[in-house]
Amino acid sequence: MNVLGHKNPDAKAKYYFFALLPVVFIAYYYYGMRPVWMCAWSVLLCMALDMVCLKLRGKPVYLPTSAAITGVIVVMLMPASVELWLVALIDVISIVLGKHVFGGQKYCIFHPACVGLAFIAVVRPAQMFLYPAPGTALPLTGAVPNSLLSVSPYGIMMNGGKPAITDIDLLLGNFTGPAGAHHIIVLATCALFLLVVKSASKAVVFTSMGTFLTLFYLFPRIPTSRFTSAALETGVGMFLFLVVFMAGERYKAPKSIRGRILYGFCFGALSFLYRRIGKTECGEIFALLLCDAMALHFDAWTYKAKLLYQSYQRKVLGSSKERVDVLKDESTVQDVTEVEGRA
Repeated sequence: MNVLGHKNPDAKAKYYFFALLPVVFIAYYYYGMRPVWMCAWSVLLCMALDMVCLKLRGKPVYLPTSAAITGVIVVMLMPASVELWLVALIDVISIVLGKHVFGGQKYCIFHPACVGLAFIAVVRPAQMFLYPAPGTALPLTGAVPNSLLSVSPYGIMMNGGKPAITDIDLLLGNFTGPAGAHHIIVLATCALFLLVVKSASKAVVFTSMGTFLTLFYLFPRIPTSRFTSAALETGVGMFLFLVVFMAGERYKAPKSIRGRILYGFCFGALSFLYRRIGKTECGEIFALLLCDAMALHFDAWTYKAKLLYQSYQRKVLGSSKERVDVLKDESTVQDVTEVEGRA
């Protein structure tokens, strides 16, 4: 919606907002109205903050779809037991520091939600990594008793254990964790939608997923089969959600196909490394922040690599062509000499 007659610079973000609705619904299915209420609060606050920042910066004011998406992502990557004040703090950091400090939607280097979530993961880890079990009756507002909270399967795997999750529960996300970050079937459907409407980059999505799965298949970190290890790593934690809704965003990804492939490879590889040697459950967020910081360079690096390859190719082919020409000339001279000898 255009409030002041100016073109909305993030109008295409509506597809991401629509894609997030099934994730919010599955969070409602498992945890009741609390995550829905938190999403509504977070969306309204993020949009208000964004519009205030635009006004203070003297920019055209519009209803920011991207800010609404940030509000939903913040809640979906937090426990369903998160409190209003903590959501508000993450929203302020995400919109003010993660977005407008860098110049707004078109110029921000990082995904705003990652900035806020990374800050809270460092200063308030206890409130970010304890989760209610699906089906727990949660109050609409207020604090949730610690007796209803527990560590996630990710926390168990981080300590070398194997979580007791059936294949069906893994696909449906029926285990403790962030409110909307680990439902494989729902997230896969959302990814398919975003790829069909061309809002997500195929190169980034497939390269990051392929790199992540391959590395955990080759180097599992839990005592189980390689295939089970790769499946569990995909299902638990935030990686799949970040691939679908953040890493694959076209406006954030590098512009060239080669740059996007390198971006996806680095995100998958760094997420693998953070899980193997990191001590926090949101290592993928820090991996994405690093990749975002380097995104502008990926295009340049791949372009320089292309030029070097073309230069090498010209030298090799050029020298090969010269050798062929010399051989042809020598063969021609030999043929002429033989003909003259016969004459």
